[in-house]
Amino acid sequence: GDETAMTVMTLNGVASAGTARRMPGISCVHRSGGITPSKRAMIAAAMGPEIRSGNFERSVLIDEEDFVLCFSRHPKYPVTVFDGGRFYACLEGRVYGKTRSAARRELESLARSIFSGSGGYGEKIANWLLGTDGDFNVIMLDRASGRLCVFNDALARLPLFYNITGSTLIVSREPRFIAKALGQAAFDRVAIAQHLLFGYPLGDATIFRGIRQLPPASMIRAGGGGISVTRLYRHNFERGAGNGANLREEALCLADLLETACRDRHDPEGTNVVALSSGMDSRMIASCLAKAGLPFSSETFSHGNFAYEKDLRVAERVAGTLGRRWKHFEIGPARGED
Repeated sequence: GDETAMTVMTLNGVASAGTARRMPGISCVHRSGGITPSKRAMIAAAMGPEIRSGNFERSVLIDEEDFVLCFSRHPKYPVTVFDGGRFYACLEGRVYGKTRSAARRELESLARSIFSGSGGYGEKIANWLLGTDGDFNVIMLDRASGRLCVFNDALARLPLFYNITGSTLIVSREPRFIAKALGQAAFDRVAIAQHLLFGYPLGDATIFRGIRQLPPASMIRAGGGGISVTRLYRHNFERGAGNGANLREEALCLADLLETACRDRHDPEGTNVVALSSGMDSRMIASCLAKAGLPFSSETFSHGNFAYEKDLRVAERVAGTLGRRWKHFEIGPARGED
């Protein structure tokens, strides 16, 4: 039941000459009754050839009859495996404010509830998500029954995408992986129009028809009677604290929570960078880090548009006031091949 070092393997020896690198993240395929050889070939083509270089790794974590889990990552991208024999869990991302051993114990407890068949596990997962700060996705497999459970954090800070076709579930951080694993995927013309108009498709849509984005605090179950997607919790950001709220106390509480979050996310052994703009969010984070005495540098990106001139002026001034190094990066226009 201890945390294990990641073990990698080939996908039944199948590989392809796909692109050398992709964004980091996990991808998995589950099919009750077993994954066919033709589908495995599609998965291998979607994943691309395995890589184990010093700066990038792409490998298969687990390859079983009805389940394949693979990942791509650079050396510092967090992917942690807890293999307890019957229950297998993969945590992508980070859980803040908890030790790894504590996170492992809690995930093992959740796995027993999820796969015991006793019910009530949805509420337990929701309570755990609301009490756990982090940016993460969790994939759990019950080897005894072949059932799978996937859930994300309460704010879906690591976007996760999925497709359900019959008894086959494909989950990935990258829609392109799903499209290739399907063999073919049609574009969603409405979602593309929304993306061009708003900058992103609305709701859980993607530019691919049939590939959806998992909403925050949601769970996917597969095996043992079908595939289901359940929303475990919905935030109500319109609800106020009421007329009896003390604004000063609320503000102090929010400041304490923000400082805790900044401390938990600060890496004392790494390089901490704040993407500064003229907006309130980045200025608040930079000020909080400086107040807490946590070292960081700052950067500002622009796209050669006059609208970014204010961001540059304010960001440089904020960094100077806080006594932090600041650098400006100008990004060229997007090209079709991008």
